[in-house]
Amino acid sequence: MKLRGFLFLIPILGFCQELIVSEIIHKGNTLTKDYIIAREIQHHVGEPLDSIIAIEDRNRLINLGI
Repeated sequence: MKLRGFLFLIPILGFCQELIVSEIIHKGNTLTKDYIIAREIQHHVGEPLDSIIAIEDRNRLINLGI
């Protein structure tokens, strides 16, 4: 399988040791519309990073075949 793009979830370390998603960047993709990729990502900016949801997000993007 050839990877055509990347998804970055950028957490911010705070005083409470909870990782917060500060930005979601997807780049490198030239075939799939941005809104298609965005709808598959369940994390939202400002929410705590959940490793299980991150794995599910990755799996949904892989299932798109992009």
